[in-house]
Amino acid sequence: MTINRNHIKRIFLALSLLAFTVASYAQHPAAGTFSVIPRLGVSLSSLSGMMIKTTDAVEHTPRFKPGVVAGVDFDYQFMPNLSVMVGVRYSQQGCKYDNTKTETTTLDGNHQVVRITGSGYSDWKTQLHLLTVPIILNGYIGPGLAIKTGVEIGFPLSGRMKYTETGYTTNDKGVTVYTKPEYFDCDLKPALSSVSVAIPVGVSYEFSNVIIDARYNLGLTDLQSKLNVVRDKVRSNVFEFTAAYRFKL
Repeated sequence: MTINRNHIKRIFLALSLLAFTVASYAQHPAAGTFSVIPRLGVSLSSLSGMMIKTTDAVEHTPRFKPGVVAGVDFDYQFMPNLSVMVGVRYSQQGCKYDNTKTETTTLDGNHQVVRITGSGYSDWKTQLHLLTVPIILNGYIGPGLAIKTGVEIGFPLSGRMKYTETGYTTNDKGVTVYTKPEYFDCDLKPALSSVSVAIPVGVSYEFSNVIIDARYNLGLTDLQSKLNVVRDKVRSNVFEFTAAYRFKL
């Protein structure tokens, strides 16, 4: 196979031009720049320690549930590769649980099944709505590419636990009769801590003032510190994925 040197030069020139173009757009602000950065995105959250027990005393593990995060950040570039950012956000957090059921089997004198009675639980989830204040240090390790960490302080706005319970009975002929579903909605706000603290760790990339941000927030404090009972501490675990736009002042 014959290699055309002119083709190689053209390809190399094109790649160099592309890299230069990307680098020219993917620049972080100069030192001394103030910026306002509105952002919107989605979250995946769970609550470690938020186990639930049904009437059969079986513990059910919390799962990640989706949510929404939205807010605005105020950023100051105090060094060429460092900036500090303070924000205010609305954050949906919580967790969900797998559908489950409890059953009781009744036997006759011959140990034959007479009937099975039980309850099914569905759409079981914990919903928390918080106002959070992240204080973030951004360290730029390349054009537009930053790693970040800091502290996030949360203030609960509301919290609820919801689920649906449906009873049923199955006779010895295998016929099942269901009861009318009951919807339960419990207010968690009285048990929620007034303030929570989390450590965010993440990475972001900025291109032509558009910022794509991914973070993991590790909860440090017990979200239900007002409950005066012996139990596991409830801490948040939140992944956030947001898009933002920088307005330089």
